[in-house]
Amino acid sequence: MVEQIINGLRYDTEKSTLIASSKDGAKHLYQTKNKRFFVTVHLPRHFNLNGFIKV
Repeated sequence: MVEQIINGLRYDTEKSTLIASSKDGAKHLYQTKNKRFFVTVHLPRHFNLNGFIKV
C-alpha cells in the first residue's frame, strides 16, 4: 500500500483504481475517486542513482 499527501491531496493505492501496469510490474497508473491520476514506481533495492544525479 502506498499513501501520500501531496499539496494537500491524498493519494492512496488501496482506495484508488488500478488503471495500468508496466510489463515489468514496477510502474502502476492509478485513478482516485476524484478522477485524479497518479503513478507509483518501485525501484529495485540494488538500483543506483549515482549515474542519474549530479552531486
